[in-house]
This record gives sequence, C-alpha cells and structure tokens, in this order.
Amino acid sequence: MQRLLSFMLAHWVLVSVFLILLFAYLRLEMGASGGGMAVQAQELINLMNNHGAAVIDIRDPSAFKKGHLINSKNIQADQLVAKMTSGSRNKETPIILVCSAGKNSAPLAVNLKKAGFQRVSLLSGGIDEWKRQELPVIT
Repeated sequence: MQRLLSFMLAHWVLVSVFLILLFAYLRLEMGASGGGMAVQAQELINLMNNHGAAVIDIRDPSAFKKGHLINSKNIQADQLVAKMTSGSRNKETPIILVCSAGKNSAPLAVNLKKAGFQRVSLLSGGIDEWKRQELPVIT
C-alpha cells in the first residue's frame, strides 16, 4: 500500500489523467445521454423475448398508429412518470423507451430512474433506426 501511495504522489499527473479518462468512460457507459443505457435493436429483441421488458413508445398517438413495435405501449411523454408510478409495478422490470430518433427519451429515463425504476434503457436511434434495419412494425 505504501508503494502505491508513493507511486501516486510521484506520478500525480498520470494518475490524474487516468482518473479523468476512467470517469469519462464510466459516464459514457452509464448512459450519459440520459441516465439509461442505449440499447441496439438486437439487444431490445433479447430483452423483450428473454427478460420481459416493457417497451414504452413516447411518440404522439398518430405516429404510434402509423407503426410501432409489437407489444409496445403508447404513453405520452408528459404522462409517463405518473402512469408508470401509479399502481404496483415491478421496478426491476426492464423498461425500454422508444421515440422517433432516440433523442427525446433521455430526460424521461432520468425521471423514471428518480422514481425508482432500476433498469431503464433507450432504443438507440429510436423507431427510425428500427425501420432502417427493416425490423417489423405493426399498425
């Protein structure tokens, strides 16, 4: 332990750079875009099929009707936290937020995390990326 401390004191610049890079990496991995991890389409499919993930589409109802992921629920962004916290929901169930391009759902993920939901993620690229990969949507 003494050797480690003396190394850190002797090379404080390197240790500082290392800590900054470590913090930046962890922030990126923890979903700096909004408090939730961004998941790719294939990861979402796995979460839905194997882990019972709840897929919440936050787009307006007209966009939802034009095409959405199977078994997804349409909840307006301004009502999301209220609807999710009402009732007895399992706060450990994975929740995947879907918007048009994957950018509008980040602040909502933060709010859901603050409300106690532990596994909140965002669909990377949103429904637009899902369609670009020619994955199925229903109307």
